[in-house]
Amino acid sequence: MEDPIDKKAQETPDNRLKRLEMDEYINLWWIKDKVKSNKDDILNDFDTYLHVNYSYNTYVNYSYIIKKFFRTLELSKLNPKINGYQIYNFLQGKRMPSHAAIKIFLNYCKIKLRKTFNDLPMPKIKTSKNKIVEVLTQKQVITVINEMPKRYKFLTEFIYTLGLRFSESLEINVNNFNWSEWSQDKSKNGYVIIKETKSTSERKIPIKKEFMFKIFDFVKDRDGSVRGDSLIFFFNFVKYKKKRIRKEKKKDIKIFETFMKRDYFEEILKKDFHFKIYKNFNVTFSSITKELFKKRSTSHILRKSRATFLLKNNMPIIQVKDFLGHKKLETTMRYLASEYEDLNKSIMVIGDIS
Repeated sequence: MEDPIDKKAQETPDNRLKRLEMDEYINLWWIKDKVKSNKDDILNDFDTYLHVNYSYNTYVNYSYIIKKFFRTLELSKLNPKINGYQIYNFLQGKRMPSHAAIKIFLNYCKIKLRKTFNDLPMPKIKTSKNKIVEVLTQKQVITVINEMPKRYKFLTEFIYTLGLRFSESLEINVNNFNWSEWSQDKSKNGYVIIKETKSTSERKIPIKKEFMFKIFDFVKDRDGSVRGDSLIFFFNFVKYKKKRIRKEKKKDIKIFETFMKRDYFEEILKKDFHFKIYKNFNVTFSSITKELFKKRSTSHILRKSRATFLLKNNMPIIQVKDFLGHKKLETTMRYLASEYEDLNKSIMVIGDIS
């Protein structure tokens, strides 16, 4: 089968794909306008590649992993290079995200640098011994919400109730809700359209009337109305942008000027800003779950807990899949917790052949 990556860069005598052995090096730099790039250039360019081709979550997680990969190898800033053995050693004992990030980075090198490794072996992916997905009960979620700081309380409830990814909650606008239709008859349920999703396809989430009232009051108390295109949750991106620009300008004026010329530089800043919010939220969330339940958790447990709650309350798994916005049922299955008590009840209902 033809490699689709090769279609993106037509081979010429001067641009032929070079296939390297394990002990050979890929030089992670290029020369443009007689100026040689460095380690920071390739990391920034790889961030751009992720931004253009992948979702927000992928951008954040894989960018972090590749930066960690570079730090682990202590690569030279002016002459960075990697070989197959270094990649293999880095991936030993790592889980699926690290393997996926390295694979994407190697594809990037194939397109950008026209170099790849010939039959590069990969170590075995580390898997969890605990097959049961750990979740919180609804009672535990309510306890966590009550313990969260005021600025995060409603955000936590919002993520759980709608079964959202954290990144999705930061991209929802006020006008994503059916306010006009719902206002005509508030005894009915409303809905929200989730546009910025990991799967890139929109999904429509129904919302019980009681929670629609909560969202309505939250926005109206803050903005005075539920009209306009403001975000449901915002954390002063303008202030962050000004501070970040000043910081980048001090570091390296040439890189800064190149960065500012990109049409999507603000989108990259916004993703970095969202990651900062995500980290700050999870530091708080993790410390609270540690104190309450003796085990640290991230905000993603809210989404898994909601999915498990809906399944246990007789929502068909196909509907749970659609609610979460998964493309494949297998992904939904990995989210759901099946405890011994649930299995025992099912066995009692089914009975034996006799």
